[in-house]
Amino acid sequence: MSTPKKKLKQEKKARQRADIIMKVRSGIMTATQGAAALGVSRKTYYKWENRALGAMLDGLENRDTGRPELPEFSQDEVTLKKLEELQKQNELLEKKMELAGIVYRFELEKAKEQNRKGKKASTKKKKKRTGRS
Repeated sequence: MSTPKKKLKQEKKARQRADIIMKVRSGIMTATQGAAALGVSRKTYYKWENRALGAMLDGLENRDTGRPELPEFSQDEVTLKKLEELQKQNELLEKKMELAGIVYRFELEKAKEQNRKGKKASTKKKKKRTGRS
């Protein structure tokens, strides 16, 4: 069965249920007769009746006009604590990066100094060798 036909069949059944519920509520028939007409138990009939009356009440309530307001952004305690924790971690990482830069520059200067000393020592050795020959 295709979807449009199935939907029409469901709507027809819903209208039949609504018609019988209105007849029972207006006193034209009893709940037992209504249940029998729908082919269900009285318990199921009352379940349908309560659902239908509840939907009717919901549909008849006054509603605010216009678009609903957007909910305001609220930061709860968990979000704030998480944010504070992330800020602390960020500060720690920045300090670590700064220290890493200092250590890198120190090691670079140390290597340059050792390189200079190595060149001086090799130059002196070369002179001595050239002087002896």
